[in-house]
Amino acid sequence: MSAPRTLSIAHLSALEATPLELIDGAARAGLNAVGLRIIAPRPGDVVAQVAGNPRAIRDLKAELSARDVRLNDIEAIILREETDLSQFEAALVAGAELGARHVVVNMYIDDLQRAAERFAELCVLLAQYDLNAALEFVPLSLLKTLDGALSILDSARQPNGKLLVDALHLSRSGGHPRDLAKVAPELFAFAHLCDAPLKQPRVEDLPTETRQQRLLPGDGELWLDAFVAALPPMLPIGIEAPSLTTAGLPVAETVAMNAAAARRVLGLPEPQL
Repeated sequence: MSAPRTLSIAHLSALEATPLELIDGAARAGLNAVGLRIIAPRPGDVVAQVAGNPRAIRDLKAELSARDVRLNDIEAIILREETDLSQFEAALVAGAELGARHVVVNMYIDDLQRAAERFAELCVLLAQYDLNAALEFVPLSLLKTLDGALSILDSARQPNGKLLVDALHLSRSGGHPRDLAKVAPELFAFAHLCDAPLKQPRVEDLPTETRQQRLLPGDGELWLDAFVAALPPMLPIGIEAPSLTTAGLPVAETVAMNAAAARRVLGLPEPQL
């Protein structure tokens, strides 16, 4: 029997959850992976205190093993011209110890050639920990489009430089699932799944939509069937649907709602728990 598709809950879907709560919610919902935010994307952002914390790493490693849940990814590195890559090493050590495969990377360097050079430097560092750099284009960042991300990946030419494609970001960048046909299957790291109205929000409303007003998969109007069909078979899927409507719910309930919605879109049966 082939291994099941990796179906993960992204930490942003329940950002108030501790890592242990997120793992518990994933296991209860029949998910086989989680993504953990252990690197602060912006100064002052609250993240789980895992990096440089041997006790937390030991406890998480034991819980992941006991609940048969994998760590798909850690996030998020914001890459700027002046970024000191050494600041991330403690988080990379933790991610590698916990079995992560990917590190989410957002780009804040406008010049694509310089962005590719810095991204290549980061890839070399991550390779020391057997981690992929999952480059995510985000309309709120300075890397706004799929074509921009592919240009950086092509110029950097690093074997662990990969693409993370998010359904919302593809839509809000003016893209469509048909655009993914230009991506070599081996270039994908994983994909983020959520839903939204098809109509583009005002530019000033995009940050709020991105961080607080996504819809569960299947509850909006995005072309999710075409999106999933355009991805390589069995590509890992992370459910990233942060919403104020689920923010006050127990973590396990939030994760269960995300998992059930994603399974309906993916055509997967409910697990027998």
